[in-house]
Amino acid sequence: LLRLLVSLLHLAVLPAVAEEASHSPGFLIRPDEIHVTQRERTFVISLDTAAPVRIETAWQVFTDFANMPRFSPSLEASKATLLEDGRVRVEQNGTAHFGPFSMRFESVREIELTPPREIHSRQISGTTKAMESWLRLRAEDDVTLVEYRAEITPETLIPLLGTYLVKRET
Repeated sequence: LLRLLVSLLHLAVLPAVAEEASHSPGFLIRPDEIHVTQRERTFVISLDTAAPVRIETAWQVFTDFANMPRFSPSLEASKATLLEDGRVRVEQNGTAHFGPFSMRFESVREIELTPPREIHSRQISGTTKAMESWLRLRAEDDVTLVEYRAEITPETLIPLLGTYLVKRET
């Protein structure tokens, strides 16, 4: 019964989510550039893409924590507090939407900045059990090569849909 319910949920949610993503303004990353695998309860994410901007511009966008709700549809609030030694504490909350369903989330992360090349983020508290990510930028003429890696262990796991939902939110 549970498998049947999940399969029906899968059929109901995926078309709505795909439709929403295809009409999202500014949707620049192709879904085939995002790779999500699951290792037990942890999702491993990798993304390699090219941003058509200079590395300084990419760095400014990726570190503009206060304005992230303006360009990240799931975020409702984002607050950054400067710590010492190039570290920032970022508190964020919002709602992730999956077709007719939604899920509230909160995150407090400590972020190490190595301008303008690397951002390492580690969750301190939030609605996931654990989260760690690395973003690396490399300049190539007027293009910035972006390499993103993350490991996320959610509190709850949605069978069958988990990998798809993580990929979509990435």
